[in-house]
Amino acid sequence: MNVVSKTSSSRPSDSPTSLSGLQIKKLSVSFQVNKTLVKALDNVSFGVSPGEIVGLVGESGSGKTLTALSIMRLLPPPPTCLTEGFVFFDKKNILNASQKELKALRGIRIAMIPQDPSSALNPVFTVGSQIAEMFRIHMGKNRKQAAHCAIDILKSTGVEDPHKTFLQFPHELSVGQKQRALTAMAIACRPEVLLADEPTSSLDVTVQARILHLIAKLKEQLGFCALFITHDLSLVDPLCSRLVVLYGGQVVEEAPTKEILLKPAHYYTKGLLTCIPGELSFHKTKSLKTIPGKQPTPDHRPMGCIFSPRCPNVRSHCHKERPVLQSISSTRRVRCHFPIV
Repeated sequence: MNVVSKTSSSRPSDSPTSLSGLQIKKLSVSFQVNKTLVKALDNVSFGVSPGEIVGLVGESGSGKTLTALSIMRLLPPPPTCLTEGFVFFDKKNILNASQKELKALRGIRIAMIPQDPSSALNPVFTVGSQIAEMFRIHMGKNRKQAAHCAIDILKSTGVEDPHKTFLQFPHELSVGQKQRALTAMAIACRPEVLLADEPTSSLDVTVQARILHLIAKLKEQLGFCALFITHDLSLVDPLCSRLVVLYGGQVVEEAPTKEILLKPAHYYTKGLLTCIPGELSFHKTKSLKTIPGKQPTPDHRPMGCIFSPRCPNVRSHCHKERPVLQSISSTRRVRCHFPIV
């Protein structure tokens, strides 16, 4: 089924060229800890062009979900949390948007698939009623129309029996079915930007492949751009055209997916790739390796390069001076004094 033909929206044009991309510039997020502001995201900058899927990768705690929540303006207001920088969408900075403007964006033009499907759905309402609510609130459908649209959108995500699923409660669904239901809710209003936060982390390998195929298929049908957040580099090819690697709240590398997978420029990226086991590994490593040490907390970052305590190629200069994110080719940026390439 073509989702485009079944769920009309209020946008003036349905062609992918009419959609807006996303530009994040110098995004910083600080939290108040014991009356002190601790920076969790540090000058994060990257873009997602219309029709493109960009992978945002890194270990847990690197700032991936925090970036997505910042884009959606779902973080606590000051003084608990201070957000600085720019998130441009449709030539406007979302960080300066009013609550009325945010209401017109969230779920309609910018949508998010949350990380945990089991906790994201309300357990006391049927799955169908939660999806139908998107059409009623955002698109002005009556109950009957919204129900038809919800069943259609469930069918488009590959649910085998959408009529049955529509009437079921979340606890009656498998994790994979819940993930499809959340995907249906996210694309209900045909967003221009989709933020997919670890949408396959709780799924087995077979269901993972189906969800990735679904996102790619829906992107072709609807023309949205997407930020695919994951800690697993084995999932990004061929879904993502580019990768942005986060470490300790900083972008440490950005390049086309193939370039990073075949020849990473940052030692952290190389470490992530060597953590991929066996046949899934792009470098066919015989043994499963790990990155020694652990990621620093925002309030205990080292001097100089943030990755220096764990880097296998660390030098004295790395402990003294903080590297900047620099272009080493027309397609690649890296934050390292001594990049691999």
